[in-house]
Amino acid sequence: MPKYYIKPLFWNTNGYTKPSGVKAVSGYPKEHGYGHEEWNNSPNMRFTDRGTRFRAFHTEPLGNAPVEDYDGQIFLFMTASHDGIQQLVGVAGKATCLIPKKRSAEREHLRQRLNIDQQWRDAWDLEIVRSLHHHNIRTFKNSWKKDINWIPNWKSPENYFFWPKEAVTVDPLEPDPKVFQA
Repeated sequence: MPKYYIKPLFWNTNGYTKPSGVKAVSGYPKEHGYGHEEWNNSPNMRFTDRGTRFRAFHTEPLGNAPVEDYDGQIFLFMTASHDGIQQLVGVAGKATCLIPKKRSAEREHLRQRLNIDQQWRDAWDLEIVRSLHHHNIRTFKNSWKKDINWIPNWKSPENYFFWPKEAVTVDPLEPDPKVFQA
C-alpha cells in the first residue's frame, strides 16, 4: 500500500537545476548559502539501473516514518514556501529512501555515478556561498566533501517523477480549477 508524504524543500528560483542564491532564514541553507535539494530537477540526476530510468534527489529525513518498510511505495509531494505562499514544486512516486545506514553504499555509488563531487562549482558561483565561506575555496570544499553523500538520498523511477515547469501555488481555501479538474 503506497505511503504519501508532503515534504518541504528550500525555495529555488532556478527550477531546481542548480542553487539559486535565495537567502535562507535557518538551517543548512542559512549556514552554507545553498540546500542539497537545489539539484532535484537537474538533468545530471538521471540514471538507468537494470533498464529502468530513475531520478535521484534530496529531501531531509521523514522523521520516524518507517521508510525502509515501503521501498518503491512512497510518494513525496515536495513543496516550498516563499513570499507568503506555498507551492508544489515536484512529486516523486514509487520512491525509495536511501537515507538508512544499510543504504549508504548505494548512496555512495550514486554520488560517484552522477559525478556529484563536481556540482560544487554550481554552489561556489553564488556570492552568498562565497561570502558565507569567507571567500575561501578550501574551507568551502572541505564543507562540501563532508556533506555531498547526502545529495542523492532518494530515487524514483523517472516516469513517476514530476517536476512542473512552473510551481503550482497551493491555496487551501481556493483550489485552482485548472489543477483539480474532474
